[in-house]
Amino acid sequence: MFGFIPFIFQVVKALIFGICRTSLLIVRCASLKGFLSTHILKPFGHVCLLGLLIGCASSPQSPSPDLSSGDALYRLAENMKRNGDYGTAIRFYRQALSVDPDARKAQLGLAETLLLDGKIDESRAMLDRMLLKNPDDGEFLRAFGKVTIAQNDLDACFKTYTTLQKSCPNDAAVLNGLGICHDLSRQHNLAQPIYQRAITLAPDNLNIQSNYGLSLALSGKTAEAILLLSKLAYRSETTPHIRHNLAVAYGLAGDIDKAAGIFSQDLDTEDLKQNIAVLKSLHPVDTGSKSNQKNKKSGKRRSLVNQFSSLNLSRINS
Repeated sequence: MFGFIPFIFQVVKALIFGICRTSLLIVRCASLKGFLSTHILKPFGHVCLLGLLIGCASSPQSPSPDLSSGDALYRLAENMKRNGDYGTAIRFYRQALSVDPDARKAQLGLAETLLLDGKIDESRAMLDRMLLKNPDDGEFLRAFGKVTIAQNDLDACFKTYTTLQKSCPNDAAVLNGLGICHDLSRQHNLAQPIYQRAITLAPDNLNIQSNYGLSLALSGKTAEAILLLSKLAYRSETTPHIRHNLAVAYGLAGDIDKAAGIFSQDLDTEDLKQNIAVLKSLHPVDTGSKSNQKNKKSGKRRSLVNQFSSLNLSRINS
């Protein structure tokens, strides 16, 4: 039976990418779904294919998705995005836009997923085009703000989030973005009250609390940062990026071993080495004056946010 797995997998991929013909579309969703659960999803658990079989859950006779429909392609892209398969999501968003080039939600989804997939310049170019047509579109502006943070474009960052704040003064996500802009500008004393206000508005948002903790660490308040971040780092809903902020706080406090132990839970060897090298560089071994050492540490700490391989994206995904 397992000899049929490659064949079935190709059939499923054909369904997904819209290259199968009508004869394949008559396969009953219920039986296909059962086969996938038994023989494909178990060996390939990282691929969530069942989410693509739209309409199968309700009835065995439900039709397969119409892959000529822009809306169906958009839904498939959203499923892939949620499952972390950004490359496939991008292809589906683009297919949806080939059907309907003006589909706003597909445009926004594509721009956001390009950023998540590390294609930052491509995401920005797309959002630039969209904002030329719709300069006051709040969702496009939010996505654009995240791109400016990823690119460390401080002027555009402040302009975008200041504009958003005028129209959404009590929006925690907007305040979070504005706080990050201040942190990237080394204005931690200005960033921290903004995070505190955002936390008041969204007390359950762990990412905003984590950004606040990182800001405390970057400003030298490492004990306070570690106390806060330790409470967040191992909750069930915590992401690796939040743990990484705790690792940074320990590193800035001088506990490199503790930082390495936390980083090693999620990072590969190369990223781990890179992050630890930056942390070690904050503690020079030369015998210069305390004043010179303090200045050296300060200058390196200011650029820390941009040196860590995963730090910026952990902040903008809040």
